[in-house]
Amino acid sequence: MAAIVFLLVSSAALSQQSAANLNGAVRDLTGAVVQGATVSLANLATGVKHETTTNESGVYTFTNVLPGDYSLTVSKEGFSPATHQNMHTQVNQSITQDFELKPGATATEVIVQATSAELNTANASIGEVIETKSVHDLPLNGRNFTPLMTLVPGVAPVNTGQSSTGGQTNPLGAFVAPSINGQEVRSNYYLLDGIDNTEVFYGVPVIPPVIDDIQEFKVQGHNDEAQFGGVVGGIVNVVTKSGTNQIHGAVWEYVRNTIFNANNPISKLPQKLVQNQFGFNGGGPFYIPHVFDGRNKSFVFASYEGVRRASPQPNAFYMVPTAKQLLGDFSEICPGGFDNAGVCLDRGVAPGAPPGFVCLCVRAWCANKSDNLCGCSSTLRSVFNQSKKSEHSKPIPEQQHRWRDQPAGFSVRAGVLSGAAADPKQQRPAI
Repeated sequence: MAAIVFLLVSSAALSQQSAANLNGAVRDLTGAVVQGATVSLANLATGVKHETTTNESGVYTFTNVLPGDYSLTVSKEGFSPATHQNMHTQVNQSITQDFELKPGATATEVIVQATSAELNTANASIGEVIETKSVHDLPLNGRNFTPLMTLVPGVAPVNTGQSSTGGQTNPLGAFVAPSINGQEVRSNYYLLDGIDNTEVFYGVPVIPPVIDDIQEFKVQGHNDEAQFGGVVGGIVNVVTKSGTNQIHGAVWEYVRNTIFNANNPISKLPQKLVQNQFGFNGGGPFYIPHVFDGRNKSFVFASYEGVRRASPQPNAFYMVPTAKQLLGDFSEICPGGFDNAGVCLDRGVAPGAPPGFVCLCVRAWCANKSDNLCGCSSTLRSVFNQSKKSEHSKPIPEQQHRWRDQPAGFSVRAGVLSGAAADPKQQRPAI
């Protein structure tokens, strides 16, 4: 099973919870405010520009600024333009950048290079941003971003029994449900591109984004901002990549296999493990030849990640079909045959079942000879209330037992998580 999801969004669609805010004052050499100065903010990757003017107090403001690298220019007639280049904005950041204009011709420009991180003087938020390089370069078991949260001071991986798997029955790799600044693990708040991404019961991310899709994320411990009201624990704010004017992408494959593993010291054999994580992503300007050119205004980004895994558990019990069952003959377990709905006509009361319960043998469970065993064998029974016969008599799709879908960021992660013995033709998944 595979799925690819494309997403086209306007830059204004990103919530203020994930975007940055930029403001500052413009003055001349005497300290007097400069009214009506034109302030231009240009994204270096996309070419998207925004303009505003200073008010009567000489102050300008940009809201909902996407995380990225920018060039900020101030111009006013009678003054030399001033430009602040390579200014980097981060998720949920407030930046103050003041300018001092010098009298001169417009042909003369004063350029200031950004050399250090901007100091947050707008609020009392305490947190740390994990940027792209750390997300991509640090090793992760299972390509889940949550262990990276422990890089932030005040974050401790105090997993509970339920939250330790991320709310998943069959988790892949390591997952961390942390305590942030001593708060309960279920008190944290997860955001994905400004959208609430918190599973309300376990307190974990609903959609775990693909690692290669993450641009950066911020773990915020002290939250005195109104938009985060009602959150007792920390805030984990994830921002994913978007398309730019340049076409870019990545392809990956991560392999774990039995042939790479050491032998078990007791059995003298390696435990079977076949695991493949693979995928791709890519983005660029939205472009239709002779129809629409989206450079500097519209962009697209798409990704896919697939998971294939076979890892039987030691000492697990596996149901092996008989030779007749492999040929589609289930007369041994249902001598009376099946009706058109796939229900066994030989309905016997299950041993130990309370009055009113019957055993329904559904033929659809036996349709795939290599993956399913009929539900009315002597060792595996499905006991249902007789009043619900029509509900449980419908054929059950085979993929319901074999596949697990995980939407991940702007993609859908598809996984095969089924046990497999040494010979998949003769053995079957553990029930």
